[in-house]
Amino acid sequence: FRGASYLMAAPLLVVALLAYAGQTTAAIALLFIGVLGFNLMRGAGMAGMQPLIGYLPNPENRGLFMSRMQLMIHAMIMTTGLLMSLVLNRESPLAVFTVILAVGLVAGVIGTFHLLRLPELPREKDTEPLLRSVGEALRAGTMRRFLLLNMGLFAGLFMVSPFFIVFLRHVYDMGDNTIMLVTVIGSFGAIFMALLGGLLTDRIGAQPLLVISAASLSATMLPLVLAPPLPTTAAWVYGAMTFFVFMLGTSGLQSSSNVYFLSICKDDQRLNLGILCLLYTSDAAD
Repeated sequence: FRGASYLMAAPLLVVALLAYAGQTTAAIALLFIGVLGFNLMRGAGMAGMQPLIGYLPNPENRGLFMSRMQLMIHAMIMTTGLLMSLVLNRESPLAVFTVILAVGLVAGVIGTFHLLRLPELPREKDTEPLLRSVGEALRAGTMRRFLLLNMGLFAGLFMVSPFFIVFLRHVYDMGDNTIMLVTVIGSFGAIFMALLGGLLTDRIGAQPLLVISAASLSATMLPLVLAPPLPTTAAWVYGAMTFFVFMLGTSGLQSSSNVYFLSICKDDQRLNLGILCLLYTSDAAD
């Protein structure tokens, strides 16, 4: 499914050509089809993530495992963001973004082949139907509270994340390259939280870091609401520090929520409840 998601996104490569040719309706339709196909296949592939994360590490070092995953992911995001900031201009043409997309799709397909080297998980026997597992989970007080709280946190996360880029562009008039540099600073925040989580999660548990992450995400609301008028350099620092805290909270939320979920979830319910979590997290933990 991972490989299929990148193939489904391939039509996006011709969107820019249609836009340049004045075929706006066709470009929007193709954009919709490519994004929909990519996310459908991506979602199907992510359904197996929770069982895999639960199976590979031992329970006593699951926090370290998740922190290392976050560290590698955001180190790559930071490197990619830095390279893109060098390629992009203030107002980059669609052709540049198309080339960047093509490179990303090729890298994704290559990465998919490496996924085939992962060990096959033992097949779960007598797995309960999805709705029954969800019903049992919602009747259990701890799991119900966790799912509802997590749903609220991720809902807030996904509303703020795309808005932040729009905020930087329209409030502080930042160009594409400047915004990419802001995301690089944000990746430093995610890496810092990944290192902190690796040191503390398995020692003090996931709940304290979950609280810290939620507080960090909440704290980023204030700078976005205030949005004071600032000169160019001060605006960049203001945006970069806000995104640093935002990504610090995002990384901690993704890691600690997974560790906490696996600690309260029965082994035979990881797949079913993982699908439930996927309905409202759908990537973020990716």
